[in-house]
Amino acid sequence: GILVVVYTDRTGTVEKLLHHLKDLLTRRGHDSVNSLHYNVCGAEDQVFHIDVVGCVLHMRGDLTPQPLHTDKNDWLLWNGEVFGSMLFNLDDSHNDTDMMLKALSACDDNTDLILDTFSSIHGPWSMAYYQHKSQSIWFGRDVIGRRSLVWHLPHN
Repeated sequence: GILVVVYTDRTGTVEKLLHHLKDLLTRRGHDSVNSLHYNVCGAEDQVFHIDVVGCVLHMRGDLTPQPLHTDKNDWLLWNGEVFGSMLFNLDDSHNDTDMMLKALSACDDNTDLILDTFSSIHGPWSMAYYQHKSQSIWFGRDVIGRRSLVWHLPHN
C-alpha cells in the first residue's frame, strides 16, 4: 500500500493518524516498509509537511523499497503492474516502480510528457509521484480503477 499525507500544522492528531494508517498499511505489504518526511515551502513562505509511506508486498523482479527516489529529489510510490507501455521497454530484471520513476524523471517538468507516460501504461496501477523541480505531487490510477486510490481534502 501507499500513503501520502500533506498538511500545514503538525499536531498530535496528525501524528496519531499517521501512526494508525502506517500500521494498517504494514499489514498489506510487509516485505518492505519505509517512510519519509519532507517539508516544502509554498506561496508566502507557508511550509507544507509531506509524509510518505510505502509498504511493499514483493511479487516479481528485484525488491524495490518505496518510496523510490532520484538524485533530483523526485520520488514515486507505485502500486501496480506494467504489462506494457508504448513509451519504454519492459525488462523482467527490473521492478515496475524503478522503470516508472526513470520514465517520469526523463520527462523533466513537461506536463504533457508526464501525462503521456501514465496514459501509455497497460495494466492496473495507482501512484503518487513528487517532482521536486516543480514542487508538484501527481497522483492517479488507471482509467478502469483496478487499484484503489482514496483521497480526502479537508475543508480547513
